[in-house]
Amino acid sequence: QNLQFAVYDVDDKHHVDNIDKQQLLGTMECTLAEIMTAGVHLTKSLRLQGNPAGKITIQAEEVQDSKFVVDFELSATKLEKKDLFGKSDPYIEIAKSQEGGAFTMVYRSQPIMKTLSPRWPAFEMEIQKLCSGDWERTLQFSVWDWNKSGNNELIGICSASPKDICPERG
Repeated sequence: QNLQFAVYDVDDKHHVDNIDKQQLLGTMECTLAEIMTAGVHLTKSLRLQGNPAGKITIQAEEVQDSKFVVDFELSATKLEKKDLFGKSDPYIEIAKSQEGGAFTMVYRSQPIMKTLSPRWPAFEMEIQKLCSGDWERTLQFSVWDWNKSGNNELIGICSASPKDICPERG
């Protein structure tokens, strides 16, 4: 199966879905088999009008077929106060580990304003998205203090596998 990757410079955030308003930086073509047999990742040159235009790195993994869904109800208590004139505005991110050791974010909540004991809205996620069907894959749960300036501050991190969280399923 042939694939083409195109990298664009998005200058106009109001027209992200309109590719004609973005600047093409380069393209790369390969096969799915080439990506899957490359090991941890595949790095190839981008081309623009036949000329070299940088490099692109693709990371992929085979996902086990499963329709299982995990229901989450996440909360925290007695978080560290990060805001100078008030309580924190915490949000949570969930990231799954990749074969090369890096983490890829699979979920980010909205911040709960002015609290040190947040209870985020319940949500569900398919097991493929959460951990690629691997019940022993490490998940990283990071709680952040949201700041309007964009300089969000880490409050804390913990790690667990889906098997640790749902031992009856793993």
